[in-house]
Amino acid sequence: VKDIDIIFVGLFDLSKELNIPGEIENPKILDALKLIAKKCQDNGIYVGTIATNLNQIEHEILRKQFNEPRIHFAIVCASVSCPKLRNEAYVPEKLNDQLNDQVKEFINDSSKNIISENSVKLSQIFNWFKSDFTKKGSLIDFLNRYSKVKISPKAKISYLKYNWNLNGK
Repeated sequence: VKDIDIIFVGLFDLSKELNIPGEIENPKILDALKLIAKKCQDNGIYVGTIATNLNQIEHEILRKQFNEPRIHFAIVCASVSCPKLRNEAYVPEKLNDQLNDQVKEFINDSSKNIISENSVKLSQIFNWFKSDFTKKGSLIDFLNRYSKVKISPKAKISYLKYNWNLNGK
């Protein structure tokens, strides 16, 4: 695929795409990984592995190197308060639209955020990563780009308790 410099393959995401959710030791996974590696090599893209953990991928690679606040709605932890897992792979030709969709869905989900013109009760994601959302304006500015409700710049901001329980889906 043109313009791809790096690819991360999440085994659980791949298992879902292959309609074998959670079966990361299924032979289809290894076959798919081999195919991905071959396609990359055939197109002159270096194939390697990185021994790391998900926390490092999120904070040291995705957040730090890409400087993209919408990434918080694409990486998910499967908790009740977490953004929903997208039902398709993120691809370069649709990435901007896919990220925008994820942000809109999350911000306007009343089980994750409670938004009115003069008061917002937000997910802890906006508290924990506030600096990511305020690089190009205020937090309200960021929210107003995606919210169905126009929020006053003077709106009272508070944060909801984060529910770490597994979402069951």
